[in-house]
Amino acid sequence: IKGDLKVQVYGIGNLSAKTIYKINSEVSGRILNLNSDVGKWVKNTQLLAVIDSVDLPKKLEIEKLNLEKAKLNIQKLNKDLEVLEVKKWLLNKTFQRNKKLIKIKGISQDKYDTSKANLEEVVKEIESNRVALQIAQKEIEISAQNVESIKLQLSKFKIYSPTDGLIISRSVAIAQNVIPNEEIFEIVNPKDVWLKSYIDERVSKTLKVGDEANITLNSNPNIHY
Repeated sequence: IKGDLKVQVYGIGNLSAKTIYKINSEVSGRILNLNSDVGKWVKNTQLLAVIDSVDLPKKLEIEKLNLEKAKLNIQKLNKDLEVLEVKKWLLNKTFQRNKKLIKIKGISQDKYDTSKANLEEVVKEIESNRVALQIAQKEIEISAQNVESIKLQLSKFKIYSPTDGLIISRSVAIAQNVIPNEEIFEIVNPKDVWLKSYIDERVSKTLKVGDEANITLNSNPNIHY
């Protein structure tokens, strides 16, 4: 039988890269979804994994409701203040007239005292209203901060790829619990990848620069690179 004999050299090696992106969890929780795997190409900002955020979404809704409630409260207080200011203007007008009348005995002392007391009462109501407005404004600020804080926390339960690249390792499984800083994936840019392989030195002399290499990964043995 005549024909060309094709010599192949086999070796086992380690895949590495100039930059390896270690994708770690920032929070504790149970893995709900893994949207990619070893040997898969991912794009920048692609969703890779979702961790169970438990009751955080409910807390967010509660804080949003608190924020809306505080906004409605401040609207009511402002309207109440407008009414009180008008009431104060009318009572003050009456009181100033009575001050003049009391000097010429044009009204009774009781009527004068009543107009003065009514004015003083509405002034106290206005002061109380303004304090309530300050408290309501502070409640709005706190609720708004809480909403943003919970949103930030929730964002950490979704893990996105920081770059275009190839996933070279996965360290967790669905339903597994993870802790902060625990590694989930490793991603590399294929342009920066190299393979360090170990072969029998007895056949190494058959290799030369420019020879084609056929690479398979243990995670995907049917795919050749």
